[in-house]
Amino acid sequence: TPLPIWRNADGTEEICIDSVATLFAEIDKAVEAGVMKSNPYRDRGFVPGDYSKENYEKMGGHHATGSSIGMLAARLSYFYDIHGPSMTVDTACSSSLTALHLAVESIRRGDCGAALCGGVNIMTEIGNFITLSKGGFLSRQGVSSAFGKEADGYARGEGAGVFVLKELGQALRDQDRIYCEIIKTAVNHDGSKKGVSYPNGDAQEKLLCQIYGGNGVSIDDIGYLEAHGTGTRAGDRTETEALERVFRDRKKILPIGSLKSNIGHTEAAAGIASVIKAILILQHGEIPPTLHCEEKNPSIPFADYRIRPVEKTE
Repeated sequence: TPLPIWRNADGTEEICIDSVATLFAEIDKAVEAGVMKSNPYRDRGFVPGDYSKENYEKMGGHHATGSSIGMLAARLSYFYDIHGPSMTVDTACSSSLTALHLAVESIRRGDCGAALCGGVNIMTEIGNFITLSKGGFLSRQGVSSAFGKEADGYARGEGAGVFVLKELGQALRDQDRIYCEIIKTAVNHDGSKKGVSYPNGDAQEKLLCQIYGGNGVSIDDIGYLEAHGTGTRAGDRTETEALERVFRDRKKILPIGSLKSNIGHTEAAAGIASVIKAILILQHGEIPPTLHCEEKNPSIPFADYRIRPVEKTE
């Protein structure tokens, strides 16, 4: 049975369709379950691989529509005959969380009755490894040691994840299986700083305050926080400093963690992967450990903080 992304595609077009789009097409179950009704909205976080550019002599008329970043969401809307807003979002490693925010806001504005939102990442392009390595982003050890002493960059990972989003009342009326409720989302930018990829703790603190302020959720109600936690010394230190400023008045120490230590940094899909982890924690009542942080980053004074990494299953 051909993957849904290939329906209506002739043999010439099939070889031009990017593998990222092929993987992301495996969302048939969400559609077949009947949950995508009434003007759904497709919003994707995606960083293009453009793997086929290495085969210039094989390029044809379908290459532009088969591997273009802008066509990922559009192709799925085309195959499933979906007429709501359809867009591919590329904000680098925050792509899928930005897509999630846009989808949530679209539902709340009444732009659509349901939203299909996700992220995907596949490592098919060696050039990305070269540039990330030369830029000092990747770990020489091949692991993401979030909050750990040996943190020296992140390990890359692959994956895809998709959410079906609805207004809570509609989901209840449709008798859908509800995995979680999203109370608040927000997005901001670091602005001008040391470098475009360098973290800004003040901006992170402001975003956290925006999320936890005025939503009826006390900082003491938070049972676990999934951090960005890339495993870079500067990034982890900046993030934990921002978290400490926001949660320092908590009555109990807040457990934090990073999925990147377990499955690598899935880049465009990292945000969706982290949300899935948080949902599974709620479902199973267990918090999995963050790996490679037995010895803590010496620049982070966890002993004085109201946050701590989860080192074993809780």
